[in-house]
Amino acid sequence: MKLKVGVALTTINIPKNLKNFFEFLQGSSNDVRFEFYVILDQNTNSETKSYCEQFQNQSGTAGIEILDPSQQISIFKDNLSLMVTTIPFSSIQRRNFGVLYALMQDCQVVYLLDDDNFPISNSFVSSAKLIGKENIFEDVQHISGWVNTCDFIDCVNGDRIFHRGFPPNLRNKYSANYIIGKPSERNKISVVAGLWLGDPDVDSVARLSSEPESSLVTFSGHRSISHNLAVFNSQNTFISREIAMAYFLSPSLPRYDDIWISFVISKMMTIKGEALIFGDPIVNQIRNPHDYWKDVDLEKDAWNATNELVGLLEYIPNEPELDYIELAEKWIARVLLSSEIITVSRLVHRFLSEYAIWIHVVSRNFYSKPLL
Repeated sequence: MKLKVGVALTTINIPKNLKNFFEFLQGSSNDVRFEFYVILDQNTNSETKSYCEQFQNQSGTAGIEILDPSQQISIFKDNLSLMVTTIPFSSIQRRNFGVLYALMQDCQVVYLLDDDNFPISNSFVSSAKLIGKENIFEDVQHISGWVNTCDFIDCVNGDRIFHRGFPPNLRNKYSANYIIGKPSERNKISVVAGLWLGDPDVDSVARLSSEPESSLVTFSGHRSISHNLAVFNSQNTFISREIAMAYFLSPSLPRYDDIWISFVISKMMTIKGEALIFGDPIVNQIRNPHDYWKDVDLEKDAWNATNELVGLLEYIPNEPELDYIELAEKWIARVLLSSEIITVSRLVHRFLSEYAIWIHVVSRNFYSKPLL
């Protein structure tokens, strides 16, 4: 039986990286099927849909579906209407519909991808096949309990960089002294977070101050994180179907939507004893034009509330027998519905409230029992 991988690709540009991916897919393993779900919004280039259709016709390529806003309404309005009303039509968080569509298509793996991620090899095929397998890779740990995956990237200017959203209160005294060795347990792999050459995923302030350029990943293949927490983004990242059910990108967090949910998922993974793998597949990120000052403004509120959100992770119940979506439900209930009143900022409250809607909708449609 083929492994089915649903690629959730949001774009406001013409996704020219599709050509690169399909070139590498030619002659690749035939036990994996990649289906690309190109999710458009109101800001998408008007030529994007015709480009994708023309590319598919000319190349004879199967496995691309283009979902514009009207098609999204048509597909999701019946059982998933609550999500349709939650996500604005002009937001990158419409990637949520790519994840939902992958669940609808019974994909075992979801590949989160941006339109500026260009593959440099076909390693994304073998990386997808790691989901659900036992971890045999070198494991990385840090005394702080957190791993900054960007410490394994060399930059042209020699700067040390932190992954976008890495908790601010850890940075000042965070040394790059890691313990690397054989995994103590053969944990199940549930996330594969690929790294990037070119424009690394750092905070906008870091881009303004030094414009780092990633030139080298300092190891080949993969390494794992199974006992620590880590930040991972929604570009060039594979997640299991079980995690996809609990993976929500909040429209209230314009540039930290993938960051905050990665904190939550990473904490749940340590509870369940599952592993995140990072390294391959490496892509060349040719970043689309950005107004960095605007990005700073969009990141500011979430940056200031990140330490608060990280502190609330301790309320996720230590119950490894629960599924990810059940852990998410119990976490939200503990924070927002317990008799012990927990004070949270407006932004954190908004994130948790939107996340509760996601859990309700997903559990009603794709899970064995309704939650929330």
